[in-house]
Amino acid sequence: MTLVSWIYVFLLGFIVIMLSSKWYYHNLIIPFRILLAIVIISFVLEICTAYLFNSLDNNLFFYHIFNPLEFMLYSSLFISLSMSRRINKMISILAFLFIPLALYLSLFVQKTNVNNSYEVITESLLVIFYCLLYLRHLNVNEIAKRAEKNPFFWITMGALFYFIGSLFLEGFLTFLMNTSLNLAQLYNKLGFLFKYLTCILFIIGILSSKK
Repeated sequence: MTLVSWIYVFLLGFIVIMLSSKWYYHNLIIPFRILLAIVIISFVLEICTAYLFNSLDNNLFFYHIFNPLEFMLYSSLFISLSMSRRINKMISILAFLFIPLALYLSLFVQKTNVNNSYEVITESLLVIFYCLLYLRHLNVNEIAKRAEKNPFFWITMGALFYFIGSLFLEGFLTFLMNTSLNLAQLYNKLGFLFKYLTCILFIIGILSSKK
């Protein structure tokens, strides 16, 4: 496992400990429980792809499983924030449609031994859309409140940066892999900066939450 991966795993593990402790000592509300599930599967993915990398011919199939599960959890997270019944219904429909789309892409377009960039780009665009919907919700419905006092403002900003990073990474990574493998590896490492920022924003959101 590279240093950049170790740092990311450490940050994910720290968030898991924070949320687990919060759940143990207090009643953890549903959005934070979903966030805990998201962080745990990200932690498991990093460990599996790192330690099984040398023993497997190809570990890309992990991402074909991870991304649909991640998207379903993020959809559930934003539904639990209760923006409106209409928005929740729209998110539910998008989540329902994403699963057959991901299955089709994995079986017929970019198979499990290939990087699932189309799936990741689609997921990233949809979750970015969710984030913008929630930020608009805060701006319209909670204009009298300070956004930085809302823990889910920070969680949303973390998700926004994470998927903006995924969008740019997947958008150029395939091209760079065909151009220069060394440049592609460097670009992939730079993508961890978005992941670090996401973890930091998640931590701020957890710390700003009340009992």
